[in-house]
Amino acid sequence: MVELGEAFTAAPGGASPASPGGAVALPPFQFPVWRAFSWLVKKLKAHFPPFGFWAGILAAIYFWVTVEIDGYLNRSWWVYQTSSFSALGDPGPTRTGAAAGLAWIYNDVVIFPTAILLMLFSAALVMYARNKVQSTGASLFLVAGMFLFMVGIFHGETVINGLYCNPLCQGGTPYPPAYHDFVSDWFFVEALLAFLVFGVGLLFERRWGLGGAMLLLAVGAPLFLVFWDHSAWCQSSCVAENETIGIVAIDLVALLMLFARRPARRDAVDR
Repeated sequence: MVELGEAFTAAPGGASPASPGGAVALPPFQFPVWRAFSWLVKKLKAHFPPFGFWAGILAAIYFWVTVEIDGYLNRSWWVYQTSSFSALGDPGPTRTGAAAGLAWIYNDVVIFPTAILLMLFSAALVMYARNKVQSTGASLFLVAGMFLFMVGIFHGETVINGLYCNPLCQGGTPYPPAYHDFVSDWFFVEALLAFLVFGVGLLFERRWGLGGAMLLLAVGAPLFLVFWDHSAWCQSSCVAENETIGIVAIDLVALLMLFARRPARRDAVDR
């Protein structure tokens, strides 16, 4: 196969064009630039996937540590059993006293870094993928990370005349509640779809235990959420508890993927 640099220097018929002095003419970008880029891509392929898999674990640890701190700072009004995590990003009138003005912690400190780590994790899944089904599942999880990032932009529960306030919220233009509800709900939907598809891809690779565990989480988490939401343990509003079920499922999948990095079977099916 002809290298990109060779394609720029090869003349019709295979002859290399020469300058009047006999030297070979170089393209506008010199060869070392392309070689440096190729070297960087090879290094990323070699070293990024291990870091990317650990990024999923770091995302889980970072989220729970920071959301616990945020919940403690807002303990004057936020209650886990009757609130939602998104309420921590609400800059509205429910915040009083020391909790006033702390909505940026959830939106900027908790959500944005967690979303970036999850997107790095999904990129590692794409690079790990052994077949097309796994690649599709990993790509869906990348979309889920983007939805999580938008949760910090379209924060929730600050309503002005039936509309949510925009991130600035001080004299800004409100947006419909559907914006926050859409990005929040579809983060979980995309994540569970991603694990469902990726689990099927692992079965194609004949990783029965790992693929079955991922499928169990993808199917079992929504079923358990429905059971919990209609149980006697769920109070009038247990949104944060329901969100915890989906988040824990994502955390467990990130943990499972640490055990998925062994070489693929030689007889695995590529579909």
